[in-house]
Amino acid sequence: MMKDAKLRKPGRPKVSEGSLNRRKSFGTVCVSLDLSLIEILRRLRRDVGEPSLSGVVRRLLRERLAELGLLGEEVKRALGVS
Repeated sequence: MMKDAKLRKPGRPKVSEGSLNRRKSFGTVCVSLDLSLIEILRRLRRDVGEPSLSGVVRRLLRERLAELGLLGEEVKRALGVS
């Protein structure tokens, strides 16, 4: 048992090249919102079973952008928006 522990290196596991390429396609945006909007997002997160507020915001944004016609057809089909 101790022998196995000595062989492992501490820290995070190595990141695969595939996951690095996926990460490069993401950016970060910080938004300040009224507390009432944050509470609405929290309720929506619970209702739809989304694990994070970020996921709820991404979902809402994609749906609205699709409605406005700003997303490609492939993304619209994936979202189920026509």
